[in-house]
Amino acid sequence: MHQFTALLLASVVALSACASPGASVPAETARGRIVIGVQNLPPTLDPHAFAALSPRRFGIYDALVSQNGAGEIEPGLAESWNMIDATTWRFRLAAGHAFQDRTLVDASAVKTSLDRALDPALHFPVAARATTIADVRVVDDLTLDVLTSGPDPLLPKRLAQIAIILPKLAATEGDWSAAAVGTGPYRVKKWVPGGELALEAVPEHPARPHFANVVIKQINDNAQRVAALQKGEVDLITNVPLDSADVLKTAGFGLTVTNFGASAGMLINTSTGATKNVKVRQALNYAVDKDALVKNIYRGFATPDQGQVTQPQTFGFNPTVHAYPYDPAKAKQLLAEAGYTTGLNLKLDLFVNGPEVRDVAFAVQEQLKAIGITLDIQVIPDQTGFLDRLAGRKPRADLMSLTLLDSPLMDADVTLSWFSGSLPEEARRYANPDFDAVYQPSATEMDTMRRRDLLQQAAVILHDDPPYLFLVQPAWIWASAKGITGMQPRADLEPRPEVLQRSGEG
Repeated sequence: MHQFTALLLASVVALSACASPGASVPAETARGRIVIGVQNLPPTLDPHAFAALSPRRFGIYDALVSQNGAGEIEPGLAESWNMIDATTWRFRLAAGHAFQDRTLVDASAVKTSLDRALDPALHFPVAARATTIADVRVVDDLTLDVLTSGPDPLLPKRLAQIAIILPKLAATEGDWSAAAVGTGPYRVKKWVPGGELALEAVPEHPARPHFANVVIKQINDNAQRVAALQKGEVDLITNVPLDSADVLKTAGFGLTVTNFGASAGMLINTSTGATKNVKVRQALNYAVDKDALVKNIYRGFATPDQGQVTQPQTFGFNPTVHAYPYDPAKAKQLLAEAGYTTGLNLKLDLFVNGPEVRDVAFAVQEQLKAIGITLDIQVIPDQTGFLDRLAGRKPRADLMSLTLLDSPLMDADVTLSWFSGSLPEEARRYANPDFDAVYQPSATEMDTMRRRDLLQQAAVILHDDPPYLFLVQPAWIWASAKGITGMQPRADLEPRPEVLQRSGEG
């Protein structure tokens, strides 16, 4: 286990927080209504039972700590936190926080939520985001300690993924979505699964919500969601399709583009076949014109991967690593050096989880043809079959379409972990001792600068010995009606209603 030095422990200080809740906000400051159209509502408002990118459920809940738009940690229910030792974090709650039924938040209530979310007997998916938490202990009414099984530099970001619910709900069986109670700036007014979530402002909440009422409507069909915005039926929509983005912008609608948190590429099989050869894997990366994919398929709403699976906004991104240039001649040279001078046949397992994925696969197929590689595309019709291949329960093809997410944590560990050699043999996707020598220590390194250096070294190794065809960082796009302000790109991809305003409304 990684050992702390006295110097390191002395350098860890409590993180300052924003001011604790002040005076109540008069109810009349929150007025009006905003309607948001989304592709899918969560199937439940129980934030532990369904792990979305944001645990807030559009403002019903808070967490012990929060993340800003770029994924950086900020105070939530806790006003400050510090490390007691290598495996103990102490959190101090801000006085005055209350649940929406006016029950005050104390350390015991927070512990109840954390214990429930992480209970192995309940099998909540959110538990997978905080596997290092070993225990939660109440110190006093406003203080609690979170103990980890080993040093964990990501603990605050993990805690930001666990919403705090009203304690009595923790023992309630069944789906209590309609009676959900949290500590967020909005409380549930109406819940129709698969249809509509109506919220009303909690005027005394320190976030000072601007809209008194928020309605979240599920509109699955892309065209219908865009039409609803154009007709004024909704004020804001998420998941704007690329073929509508420019149309909406030209018509005067506001666009918010979140261009971080994801890499859409292809996993390369490093265990068997021709792609076991590093020169073949490098050739694949030189053979694809990423700029053409951005222009012709993503309509400019994407950026090329910079030769790594992380993004510039991600902790651990290496600015000295750059995208493989489009160089078919170099690709042919590498294939020849690998012994493939008369052509090569490869297979791609394709799971179509987005409208651009199939077009990218066809474009890659054409570009590989130019260097003598025939790519046989095999569409995997169901997610289960695709996950079976990722997990090694079924044989993998030479390439697999794959979208890797850094969001919402925005830390390189999230995506680099995919290539860890410590995974079970059947699930292992990469086996490079040099990579493991820098990646594995990063998982327990508590010195921020040392950890950043380890993650950046790992990025260099993955670039030079690629287990991945680096393609693009796709964008998520929101569109809003004229006069709606306050939209900000967010790693958790959830509009925050409390910061939205309509022109002329304070």
